[in-house]
Amino acid sequence: FNKSLDDKIKIKYSLVEEVDKPDELEHKRAGEILKLLHIDKSIEISSLADIPSKGTGLGSSSSFTVALLQALFLCLCGFSAPFVFLDNRFRNFAACL
Repeated sequence: FNKSLDDKIKIKYSLVEEVDKPDELEHKRAGEILKLLHIDKSIEISSLADIPSKGTGLGSSSSFTVALLQALFLCLCGFSAPFVFLDNRFRNFAACL
């Protein structure tokens, strides 16, 4: 992911979305993650995959969710998500931004 030059939320996967608020995203998992972490502007997320993403039964939605959470925690806060949950720093995630 990258910090966006404007205040928009941009996500690129099999579709390209550009919205003002996480609630407006069609990609519900990404929107919920952004809301959970209080990220509501200036981010660009890109996802690439070698397999079809709809209905494969291979756990791609779960894998995407875990990978996005890990990437956001690691890049923005400098620590891995499991440690955040264990030591209760999760509530202060917004302070990392």
